[in-house]
This record gives sequence, C-alpha cells and structure tokens, in this order.
Amino acid sequence: QLDRQLQSLEVAPSNVTGLITVGKDDSEEMRRALRSTAAAGGMAQVQVSLACLSADGHALASVESRSEAELRQHAALKLWAFSAGEWVLTARVPQPHQGKVCGLAFHPQLMLVASAASDAKFKLWEGLPPSHSGEGAATKPLMQQGGENSGAAAVRWACRSVGYYRQTAATAVSFSADGTLLAVCYAPDVVTLWDP
Repeated sequence: QLDRQLQSLEVAPSNVTGLITVGKDDSEEMRRALRSTAAAGGMAQVQVSLACLSADGHALASVESRSEAELRQHAALKLWAFSAGEWVLTARVPQPHQGKVCGLAFHPQLMLVASAASDAKFKLWEGLPPSHSGEGAATKPLMQQGGENSGAAAVRWACRSVGYYRQTAATAVSFSADGTLLAVCYAPDVVTLWDP
C-alpha cells in the first residue's frame, strides 16, 4: 500500500510586497528596497513548525512562526475545521506562549488541544460551541475568529487552563489513548502527568 496525498492546505499564503534587484553596485538600492518592503508591512516567510489532527480527522491545529523586519519573532496557533470538503480557519491565537511552542496534541475524544513551550508553560485550548455561556466562559477571552467562512465550523476556542512545573522548559506534550492523562515533558529529563 502506497502513501498518497489526499489534500493540501495553504496554512500561510505567500505575500510578495516588493522585488529586490541584485547586482554588482546596487547595495544602496537593495537597502532602500528592503526598507520600503519593511515599511509596507513586508514579512519573512512563514514556517509551520507543528501540526496535529484530531482523532476523527475533522480538526487541525498548527503552529506557525515568522520573523518581522524588526527582527522580532511572531508565532500563531491556528485551529482549523474540515467542512464541505475544505479546511476552514476557525481561530487564530497570536503569540499563544511567550516562548517557542515545542509540543502540540489533540485530545482523543474532546475538542481540546494541548500546547507546550519553552516558557515553561503548557496550555489547554478548549473548543466551545458558539452558544456556550458556562461559568468560565465569561472570564476566558475567546480567540480571534477566522475568515468569512469560519461559521461553517461552529466552534470558538478559549484557553481553559495553564500549567507549569519548576520553571523549566516544556519540550513535548501528549494525551493518553483514553484521554484521562496528559503527559508533559520538561527539560532535561522529566515527564509530568496531569489530569486534563
């Protein structure tokens, strides 16, 4: 049985904002072009560092990062739903952690995503139906909704909880097969178990 690609998803569309010509004596022209591209909002290419699918294959979480012209690193957690034969962006969380996101996992049964980062924290992101008005819903900010078609996937996302262990970098995260345990690895050689 051969592996084959079923579908592709453009997580970060390319955005060319200017051309830079390269030649022998055009270093000043190149610097001007770089400055004008940066001033016009030009950005470095986006790198998708992590992605995970839900157990049913109808939800996707991805982490992307890019460097701005000012040499600042920007990251985003994106949550997607498979609807009407295509992937629809349902939420985008800018800067989900203060450090680099090193681990990402979907709960095997619930609309719950765990992320772990070098800032020593792990976070649980919960998918909520749009009409959710439970006790915690008022105190937890909802993430930015996706584009015009985001209504196709009737889910909003909120950070449900944040945890840490001894202020060391979290390096990986995984749920048990039945979803009753969350394992979070910390540098250099610690595995912690949590009740999600």
